[in-house]
Amino acid sequence: MGRMKRRTAAVVLAVLLAWAPGLMADQGVETVGKGQIDWVQYRVSATGYGAPPPRAQNAAQARLLAQRAAVVDARRNLLEVVKGVRIDARTLVENMIVTKDVIVSKVQGVLQNAQVDKMDFAPDGAAEATVSMPLSGELGALLLSLAPPVEDGAQPAAAAVGDAGLAAQVRALEQRVDRLEQMVSNLKRANVEAKDALAMMRMVAAAWREWAAQVRPGITLASSDSGVQGELSRQQQEIAGLSRKIEALSARLAKIEGAETAPAATSSQESKFTGLVVDASKVRGFLPCLRPKLLGSNKKLVYPGPGVSPTRSASRGYVRYYRNLGQAQSSDRAGDLPYKATATGTYRAGGNLLLDDQSSAFLRELMAAPDSFLRDCNVVIVF
Repeated sequence: MGRMKRRTAAVVLAVLLAWAPGLMADQGVETVGKGQIDWVQYRVSATGYGAPPPRAQNAAQARLLAQRAAVVDARRNLLEVVKGVRIDARTLVENMIVTKDVIVSKVQGVLQNAQVDKMDFAPDGAAEATVSMPLSGELGALLLSLAPPVEDGAQPAAAAVGDAGLAAQVRALEQRVDRLEQMVSNLKRANVEAKDALAMMRMVAAAWREWAAQVRPGITLASSDSGVQGELSRQQQEIAGLSRKIEALSARLAKIEGAETAPAATSSQESKFTGLVVDASKVRGFLPCLRPKLLGSNKKLVYPGPGVSPTRSASRGYVRYYRNLGQAQSSDRAGDLPYKATATGTYRAGGNLLLDDQSSAFLRELMAAPDSFLRDCNVVIVF
């Protein structure tokens, strides 16, 4: 009977050991050296060891010195873990600091504030310390400062007023109107509810405010160059046509079922959605990173855009990660009414996700709203 119990215990132990890596992977944890990157908890952790010095004056001093050595070793190992963090789909922290001693020193300085989570002692007096630190806050701000500029469809900052600047603004507005027109067509085919129609109208208002604030003032500038004046005049006509097109789109939206009976949306209103939940659970090859990119099927950037608050992205992180869709949708980051989008695949590298056309069009326009939840980094990814 005893032999049978031992055999059963051995089988159970073998199964648990075989499952252990999968369980860790399922929890969103990556092992790096003597530590881990926990993408769900958004923390890095590491373990260190310290031996009691042979010339310690007494047992208490030996214990204290072993403990101190273990913490120092753990924080040193934590630096190696941080080097394995992906900033974006293509950039490891290690790639950015390997030849920059100043940055290494800054990271080491921040890691001195790592929290001591656990301290164990062996019978011989050796100490084992586990330290950890969030990937947001001070460490996150420093790591994100190493990130290369956002590309792949990111909209540039407003150009200086002039003929070239106005031309760029006109093109941007044309693209926005084209997307709005496509979205309106999709909405009419889908026969959406009134709240969706009103959300669309708010996005039209946001586009109009951006046009009025950035483009219109430049048209009135005087210039001694007749060629520039002619170009400005042509652009003014184009913008006037675009504004009429936007008004027509607004009228079409008002005719969608239920919209005519709902309260009128004001320019200060924002979408009722409080956050974005991206379901990438069925996408193979996705790798969490500090600044993942969300793109439409046309490979144009949806998030993060230029309107994202640098302060919020540094303090909170661009996104948070979950392994369970229900938990993601009920998280504080997603809010009371999250908008759910489905990832259709990755692009170029595992940290970039492609979204379905309807979601990407909606979110690109929502980014233009001044109080958009996207600007506040209320984004959650389920992987």
